[in-house]
Amino acid sequence: MRYFCFSEETKFRHLACGWSVTRDYLHIWRTLHEVELFLVMEGDLYIEQNGERFHLKKGEFLLTQPDIAYGGYAPSDASFHWLHFVYPDEEAHFAQEADTPFHIPQYGKLTGTDSLLVINILLEQYGMKMGKSAVTNALLTALLCDLCSLTLAHSPRSKDKRFQPILDYFHNNPYYNEFKDVRAMADYFGYSEKYLIYLFKRNTGQSPLKYLTAKKLQRAQEMLACSDMTVKGIASALHYDYYYFMRLFRRATGMTPTQYRKTVIPAWQDYLPKTEQEEE
Repeated sequence: MRYFCFSEETKFRHLACGWSVTRDYLHIWRTLHEVELFLVMEGDLYIEQNGERFHLKKGEFLLTQPDIAYGGYAPSDASFHWLHFVYPDEEAHFAQEADTPFHIPQYGKLTGTDSLLVINILLEQYGMKMGKSAVTNALLTALLCDLCSLTLAHSPRSKDKRFQPILDYFHNNPYYNEFKDVRAMADYFGYSEKYLIYLFKRNTGQSPLKYLTAKKLQRAQEMLACSDMTVKGIASALHYDYYYFMRLFRRATGMTPTQYRKTVIPAWQDYLPKTEQEEE
């Protein structure tokens, strides 16, 4: 098994993405200095690279390695999302072992893809727009981090059964309202703060608070892009004080929530309540 390994500082650059439906189609062979991500929604997709054959079915994904030829080894009948991206060579790599906190198996199966699809659809919608590179690069990074989280249970580091209930919680609860601080999180899972920090560092490379904050901000971005909830409503749903949420979101993205919504989904402007005001 190979892994795509990266860090939280890796600067990914989105190139292109889309959605394809193939019928009895033999995928072309090519060698690219970039990664292609395949995410199959229906059917069977047959891809070969470096002498290894991958038969992708519904809910399965594949990351191709740069500078190594890949293509179809049998005709495919499938519907799938595809995405191309690059990164600085010194900031990420493919390896036989998962040697960084953030890593994704080259090939895998997902049990839940809702958040991935939301991000991928946004990328497909805005990938062709000029002047949106900062947004699409941020969406790409979010997608890869989410893919890393969704596949964490299949990596060597996550064979720690004690962390699995924590991972399950973050996958199944959209708002994370039980946790106001690390102590509350430790009490919820029945561990000491020190041991909980150890578990998070070992399995995610992050502290519990940093992981929780990243998850909440990711959820906030999804809600801004895919709902008509007010910013105050989103802050409340995520158990944040409105003004603290504003500062936190702006520090993380460089934009206020409303600016983010208008940048990512301009159509949402027409549905924002006229009475809502933000501290710019």
